[in-house]
Amino acid sequence: MVTIIMPCYNRSEFIIKALTNIQNQTYKEIEVIIVDDGSNDNTEQLIEKWRETEKAFEIRYFYQKNQGAAAARQNGLAHASGEIVAFFDSDDLWQPDYLLSLRKALIDFNLDWVYCAVERRLLEDDSLISASSFEKKGFRGAATRLEDGLFQLNVNNAIEESISNGIHMGFQNTLFRREIFDKIGIPNFRIGEDRLMALCLLKSKFQGGFLEKVLVSVYEHRDNTTSSGTSNYNKIKFTYVNLIKSYQNYSNYVALSAEEEKLLNKKIAGYYFWLLGYNAPSRVEKISFMIKGLWMQPSSLPMWKTFLATMFYIK
Repeated sequence: MVTIIMPCYNRSEFIIKALTNIQNQTYKEIEVIIVDDGSNDNTEQLIEKWRETEKAFEIRYFYQKNQGAAAARQNGLAHASGEIVAFFDSDDLWQPDYLLSLRKALIDFNLDWVYCAVERRLLEDDSLISASSFEKKGFRGAATRLEDGLFQLNVNNAIEESISNGIHMGFQNTLFRREIFDKIGIPNFRIGEDRLMALCLLKSKFQGGFLEKVLVSVYEHRDNTTSSGTSNYNKIKFTYVNLIKSYQNYSNYVALSAEEEKLLNKKIAGYYFWLLGYNAPSRVEKISFMIKGLWMQPSSLPMWKTFLATMFYIK
């Protein structure tokens, strides 16, 4: 059986569509655990109405004080009875064969976790933003082909790739064996918990893989926590300041080698300089973030050239 854990917060706009999407999965041996993270809308009433009229699968509902999605997912795990766990984000959608395809890969090749590509769409008109999270395929060098469209991650290479560029794994597009969570807890970050989770899985030597097929649609909308798909600097700033805080707390969750620490510092420096500093609307903020990046990567010539241009040519 697959346990599907769905964290939600004020998701009355999406909850029925989400439950219908789960109902339409071709794999049917499921239970659904909904962890309400402090909603004050009618999410619970809609769930109860669904539960009374639809009998396709078992739903268990739990309410908690607002603590964020990571804490809600961890709470859901405490009630999971399936040997495989999936996490459903209530504003995203799975293709009908999502569970069937990932579960088959997990079992057939004795993997501990497996994920797939996602597409990104704009909620307001369903327009396509990005056709596949695997459009940039540099991480292919960190994996071995198992069969057409399915790859197994090579742990050591994938660790480096995960820190430097990311391996495009998120909770909404991954299936896990339940026993993973006896060893690894979900990082309690509001932003960036999936990035650290991927690294923890790799450092713990859990065998992971990915399907190149797009099986998940991720929707961008005004209530998204992170900045993906937006040019709004305030949202960009919120996202990357909090991501940096998450990266700086990695040592509380996973032991990194000196080389891995170096890669992580380079990543943080790039966020400070190129994403926060370079994109900042004001000169003062631009210079402040750029200096933080340079302090961490003082030998970076591209950073120095851009910084000097900023100092002398931007008023």
